[in-house]
Amino acid sequence: MSSRAARKILKERELAQMSLNTNQSASDNEQEPETYPVIRKKNAFDMLMASDNDEPQHEDEDLQSENETQEAAQEAPASHSTTTTTKKKPKKKKAKKTAKKAEDITEAQHGRDMDEIDRAIEEVQAQMGANALLGSVSDNIPQAKKQRDILAVDLKLLDSGAELRKMFGSKVLALDAMAKKGKRNVQTDRILAAMGYGGKSYLSSPKDTWPRMPSKTGISMNMLRAPSKMSEEPSPGYFEFAYSSAYMEIQMMFLHCVSTHDPNTLTNLIHAYPFHVDSLLQKSEIAKHNGDITSAAEYIERALFIFEKSFHPLFNMALANSILPYSFPQNRAFFLAISRHISFIARKGCWRTCLELSKLLLSLDPEDPLGALQMMDWYAVKAGERSWMRRCWAEWGGDQGQIAGLPNWSFSMALVEFEDESNTKKPHDLSTQRLTAAIKQYPLFVPTILSKLTVTEPTVTSHPYFATPVNPSPSESAIHLLIMLYVERCHHLWKEPSALSWLRETARALAVAIEKTDATNNASVVDVYPDGLPLNVSRHVYVSDFQSLVPLLPDDARALSLNAFDPMPPSAEDDGAEGGAGAGLTGLLGGGVGWMLDQLRNLMGAAGENDLEADADEDHESDEEDGENDGQVDGVIEDPNDA
Repeated sequence: MSSRAARKILKERELAQMSLNTNQSASDNEQEPETYPVIRKKNAFDMLMASDNDEPQHEDEDLQSENETQEAAQEAPASHSTTTTTKKKPKKKKAKKTAKKAEDITEAQHGRDMDEIDRAIEEVQAQMGANALLGSVSDNIPQAKKQRDILAVDLKLLDSGAELRKMFGSKVLALDAMAKKGKRNVQTDRILAAMGYGGKSYLSSPKDTWPRMPSKTGISMNMLRAPSKMSEEPSPGYFEFAYSSAYMEIQMMFLHCVSTHDPNTLTNLIHAYPFHVDSLLQKSEIAKHNGDITSAAEYIERALFIFEKSFHPLFNMALANSILPYSFPQNRAFFLAISRHISFIARKGCWRTCLELSKLLLSLDPEDPLGALQMMDWYAVKAGERSWMRRCWAEWGGDQGQIAGLPNWSFSMALVEFEDESNTKKPHDLSTQRLTAAIKQYPLFVPTILSKLTVTEPTVTSHPYFATPVNPSPSESAIHLLIMLYVERCHHLWKEPSALSWLRETARALAVAIEKTDATNNASVVDVYPDGLPLNVSRHVYVSDFQSLVPLLPDDARALSLNAFDPMPPSAEDDGAEGGAGAGLTGLLGGGVGWMLDQLRNLMGAAGENDLEADADEDHESDEEDGENDGQVDGVIEDPNDA
């Protein structure tokens, strides 16, 4: 129960008591005051906190205490009237004294009721977790959840504007904003609140140029399983986004617009429905390819604002204990919006904001569906979070633990140690040891980074140990692409003269040591990808816009759908498997996790493509059925009022 509803109930009780006392004082011949039974309204806190067996007992106790208070309030005026019968005074003065006495009693009763409400609120917060309700980071996360603690997000650091002000100063940014847009209106916040953009938003900053926010966007969030209480063994909560029927009809219109390959139809759809998230994601990609980065970033921010306003009260980004399974189709747009928001924030150089967002992206689904681990180390190095990287390296088991097979973490940790040793004027013993171990595991890094930096090192590049395998295994091919991905993103870090000189010396020393041991192949390469490159890494490469690496992706990944609103979706058989966080929820949901994905694929014509392999008669019948279905879908599209 909210505080407003509690105050309303208390006000009704005060009015009833006042009217009761006034009627009693108006009657002169009244010997004993009548007691009127008061029907107590059900308290929502009683319903929430009490069990089925305790509810009647609590209600009887509350009625008894309430009747006792009323009897005390009625006995006080009665005794006062009997002692003053000899003195005849006007009724007005008698009524004033009675009203004053009743006023004091009602104030005491009001204080007692407010104390009960405060205690009830404290009990609710104690049971459900005050930190989860208030959205703050808890300092008492159990030791069993250290890894979740590593991914805890500081909500204050999600504001890229604050990071820019910290780097350049608020005055510089204010002058730049005035030069671009003119003097800021002092009533901008009020205007935004009137447009529906009131309240705190951590993921985006609303603009006064955005269209008015509707009261209902058609998106909500359901809780599949509540997170554990603070007193219990920690376990995450599971959530999913849900679409209304009207929103699903807009989704059908959107799919029709995508199938036409005409950007104008999508523009018209966004003009009619400016808060459809998949349309915003698609429009952002179109604007980015046209070179309009500002508009592309605003479309993503608008989508994030819509998602954030639909969060469940127990969904907490800060505690890293809320999971959105990527295997649920309706959750994927939120992942894509965060990933693309990170890329736009990185263009501003706000590395700490990017790090916090990448931690959020990984905490939403531990299976890392968009490859947050491939970029998290890069943002941590750029943000100077070396202690956090060491903590991750220790908690995750290093290159032999949970991050085994990720060359970016091995080389980033060596670079972190090298920078610390350079700053403290220490010898590069630990950093050289880690770099040597990383090169032994991933020898193709040396020729790849030297080629990217256009540096020649014949002693190293001509050595057979660093040569590319002629017939690589699936694991070697996957690791080679991961190395190329790391070099494409982080080659600037190795461009520094000191780091490049250290790399070349270490590689030469390793080549000499290998010559003495007569090692002629890179047999020490870890074999962690026997089935080839994982799908989440392929999806990360595509979403991150590394166009030079897309042709190197496996054929089965490139054969999947590459739509901007849902690139490389997991198959129906993989629902709950790739997104391991949702694997245990199949029974809870009754199966059919990919029902929406199947429906959308049918709308895109996937069923028609499969019918091409059927017989002629069956093909003719399926074409007729497809024609009828197309007519029904077109009927929905042509009439926007149906939504």
